[in-house]
Amino acid sequence: MFADRREFSTFWNARVCADSLGVRYPFFINTTMEVALRRGKWKRLPRPGQLWNKADCLATVEVRWEEELAGRQAVSALAHYRPENFLGLPHQLDHRQHVLQVAKKRSNFRGALGSYSDIDRLVSVAQAEAAYGARVVAMAREAVSSSVAPAPQEVLPLDRLLPSCFGLPVAVDRTLPPCAACPLVGRCAMASVITQAASAKRYGDDPVADHERTLSRDRSRRYRERRRADRDAVVLAARPQTPPGAETAAA
Repeated sequence: MFADRREFSTFWNARVCADSLGVRYPFFINTTMEVALRRGKWKRLPRPGQLWNKADCLATVEVRWEEELAGRQAVSALAHYRPENFLGLPHQLDHRQHVLQVAKKRSNFRGALGSYSDIDRLVSVAQAEAAYGARVVAMAREAVSSSVAPAPQEVLPLDRLLPSCFGLPVAVDRTLPPCAACPLVGRCAMASVITQAASAKRYGDDPVADHERTLSRDRSRRYRERRRADRDAVVLAARPQTPPGAETAAA
C-alpha cells in the first residue's frame, strides 16, 4: 500500500468514504466486499477502488448500518462528548443528535435513553425531554435507576478537545460549514495565520512547489552521478591492460 501512490490513494478514498457514512471500518469492509463478490466470479479479491465508488455497495452499507444500530451500542464513550467538556463544537452537536436518534432505534428504547442520559451522560435530561417529552424521559430514567453508577466526570484540557482541522494553513472559511458553526473559528483563524507563516518560513510560500523543486534537484543529482559513473567506466575500459607478470619481468 505504501510503495505505490495510486494504491495508497485507493485505500485513502475508501477510508474517507467510510468516514463520510459514519460506519466502522470492519463493517464497511465486510459489507462492501460481500456485495462486490456477488457481482460475478472473481479470480482475485476486489481492490478498495472497486468497493467504495460503487452504488450497490454504498446502498447496502447504509441499509445494513441502520439495522446494526438497532441491536448494538453505536455511540462514543469518550469524555469529549460529555457535558463537562461541551464547547458547542460541530462534532459534539452531531454526536448528541446521533445519540438521541440511536436511542429510538434500539429495541429497548427506554433503557437506552436512560443509559445515555444518566449513566453514559452523553445527553442531558433537558435535551432528552426536548426530543421525547418529560414523561418518556422520566420512565427511561426509572428503567435504569438501579443500574451501575454514572460515568465519572473527566474534564479534558482544551488541546485535547480541538478538532483535527484546527489551525491548519488555508483551511479556515467562515462562510462554509463546519467553520461557520464552530465557536473556535476565531482562535482557529489566528492559529492558521501563525501556522501558515511558520510553514512559509520553513518551506517557502508554496510547499508543494518547493517539494517539486527538491525532487527535481534530486533527479538531476542522480543523473549527473550516473553520467559520471558512465564516463569513468569508459575511461577505465580505454586504458591499456598490463598482462599479468609484465611488471615483474620488467623489473
